[in-house]
Amino acid sequence: MGAEEYDHDKYTAISVWDELSEWFEREVQTSGACTTFRVSVVLGFKFGHTVDDITSDDLSHLRPFALKVDTYMTGTTFAKLQFAFPESHVETWKCIQSRVAQLSGIQPVLYDCCPNSCMCFVGPHATLSTCTHCNEGRYRADGTPRSRFLYIPFTPRLKALFSNRTAGQRMLYRAREHISKPGIISDVMDSTHYHTLCQSKVRVDDKDLPHQYFDDPRDVALGLSTDGFAPHRRRKKT
Repeated sequence: MGAEEYDHDKYTAISVWDELSEWFEREVQTSGACTTFRVSVVLGFKFGHTVDDITSDDLSHLRPFALKVDTYMTGTTFAKLQFAFPESHVETWKCIQSRVAQLSGIQPVLYDCCPNSCMCFVGPHATLSTCTHCNEGRYRADGTPRSRFLYIPFTPRLKALFSNRTAGQRMLYRAREHISKPGIISDVMDSTHYHTLCQSKVRVDDKDLPHQYFDDPRDVALGLSTDGFAPHRRRKKT
């Protein structure tokens, strides 16, 4: 089947603004800030803004966002607000989501990927025009990618966590709060592997660096666990 015969929407990646909005909603719901300024405070602590940086136009988007999140308002009910209160000029939920996500300051990165989700055309595969697993073409007849994945960079997320006073304290739990007790495994920091790393020099490109693993209390260990995920909107392939 030719590239032009594929249903484009089938392989449309989930919107990065949808991803950011869903994540931001969870952050707001778990924030300890007061209801009135909860959204602006979360924005301020996480992304380097202050409440004074939030404009009146921003607030016109943030307030209904906070209202919907705080009250668990359904999308159907929210859509009726602009008809019930026309003088308030409430934007659509999609518009509000997009604005709040953009205020986060996190910029997405687009990657071409196989229409069947077999692989991503990055690194050693960046110049390929055909999937190495299923042989499907990367591009349509007009030269545009058949499928793209929107990646939310991880480094800004870590910076955001450390920029938030509460989250930043939690990020230091490993170094400042956890105490290992011999013979008891209560967290990953009690493992033999962790303690071995703490006594080992960091090694990059076959060269030992002067510091050891987890020397700095702000050092973060990353782990990945997955049972399959579907990066595209219809989520039929994992």
